[in-house]
Amino acid sequence: MLGFAALLFLLFCMPLLAIFAAIGLPAGVAAVLAALLAGLLLGGAALLLDERLPTLASVAGTAAEGAFVLTGVGVVAIVGIGYHRLGLTPGFSALAALGSLAFLLIVVTLAGKRGGPDRRRLSEQLAWERVHDGELHPTTLLTTQKLIHALRRAGEGNEAIALTEETLARVLHTRGPDDEDALRFAALLVTLKADSPAYREVRALAEDVLPRLRRVRGEDDRMTLQVARWLGFIMIRMGEPADALRLLTDVHDRLCRAQGPRAEETRATRALLDQLQAQPGPQ
Repeated sequence: MLGFAALLFLLFCMPLLAIFAAIGLPAGVAAVLAALLAGLLLGGAALLLDERLPTLASVAGTAAEGAFVLTGVGVVAIVGIGYHRLGLTPGFSALAALGSLAFLLIVVTLAGKRGGPDRRRLSEQLAWERVHDGELHPTTLLTTQKLIHALRRAGEGNEAIALTEETLARVLHTRGPDDEDALRFAALLVTLKADSPAYREVRALAEDVLPRLRRVRGEDDRMTLQVARWLGFIMIRMGEPADALRLLTDVHDRLCRAQGPRAEETRATRALLDQLQAQPGPQ
């Protein structure tokens, strides 16, 4: 993911750098401004894509973090060069340098803890809604889903899985397996656990929810196709390329019709198919 994030950062940063250089700004200042604006644009993109395309949102968020860190480094470098050229007194220079380094430390800390304030706010909001609105109220469940995504973005996968499992168990017990929220949190759990080494457990979960998604939401529904794609991915990891190829071919065809060949999920499925077809031996 870091490679994609770096590429995304360059795609945002280089045009801005060219514009600032063209209007006559010094190279260092142009680079810092380009990195700062690229970070703001990528951070905004991450927020906008959070609900619909969480994977791309995560990549954009990582790229934004890198942009802000580079901005901090650039500011420290420019300040240091300025001290040297202006010939400031050692005491004042040391004090200003200390302030710049503190700024960089704050930027790096915030980048490393992206989503921390959101997690705290969402946790407090969820606790309040569970008491006042009820544990299965639509608003409560929506906040739960937002908190799960925030935990995932922050790298707290185990906490995200635990909250999803807790919520799913509560919905299943109260409303049954075909409830819309039960399907939604079951599909989310498949996504969260897809990279787990416990292949059989994840496959059983995907094979349990997929028929219900097809029956309730339809064969071409986005959530249905997402779970089917993860199931194909797990089949590849379990050494079942023939079954994976059949399933992923169907998923790819449906995604092409529903979302278009250039959509993120369509291209991800195409990549899995290319990986399968590149393997030696009969499929």
